[in-house]
Amino acid sequence: MDENTMNLDTTPEESEQTTEETEQDTTPAAEESGASGEEGNDNTAEGEPEPEPEQPFLNIRFNHEDKGLTQDEAKEWAQKGMRYESAYNALTRVATASGQKPEEFLEAIEKADRDRYENELREKYGDDDDAVSKMMKLYDIERKDRISAAEQAERDQAEAQKQSLQQRLADEFVQLQKEFPTLTSFDKLPQSVVKAASDGMPLGYAYLLHQHYENKKKTDAENSAKEANKASTGAINTTDDKENGGMDAFQRGFWSS
Repeated sequence: MDENTMNLDTTPEESEQTTEETEQDTTPAAEESGASGEEGNDNTAEGEPEPEPEQPFLNIRFNHEDKGLTQDEAKEWAQKGMRYESAYNALTRVATASGQKPEEFLEAIEKADRDRYENELREKYGDDDDAVSKMMKLYDIERKDRISAAEQAERDQAEAQKQSLQQRLADEFVQLQKEFPTLTSFDKLPQSVVKAASDGMPLGYAYLLHQHYENKKKTDAENSAKEANKASTGAINTTDDKENGGMDAFQRGFWSS
């Protein structure tokens, strides 16, 4: 198995959970690059072979099927896993105490809730199975709609946060360019600077901090080289002094004899 392949086989119950793909371009530079060129204009030279499709950043195995993830998708799922890890651990503890697996425990809760509502309907409608059946269908539809609405709200919130971050970075990059004109595009920034800014640090501060560290490493390297050169020169001088001292003693002994 490839070193970038992860096996995430799950039970059929877990496969019911929906997954959403995320957009790949996450920096202002990526958005700006997509705006260039006229609509419908093919920039590929005539006769030139089509570029090969982008290879997945990470390959995983989920529900006995191989799936390739982009870097953004891999990052999103890693974040989700870290976010829900504590909740899943708590669920596992409760399910284990009940002698069940987590997915079995959740299924039992869902079934109990559905059965409770159906019992309420039978108390209300008696032996009218047709009325109970119609109301249960309505219950299932409404439940599905509520779940879909909650999932969509979560996606909308994530997209809004993404757009807000991109706008902040774009505005701060414009200000940074005024101080550092050599930064002609956003992708000229070191990845460490982009990451620090994406995590909440002001872009200008992140770039200055990066410059400080780079200058410090350069200064430390120069000082180390000077110290090494100084030590090497001192060793040579010490050897010369010893040789000269021995020659002087020899000459004094020779002429005094």
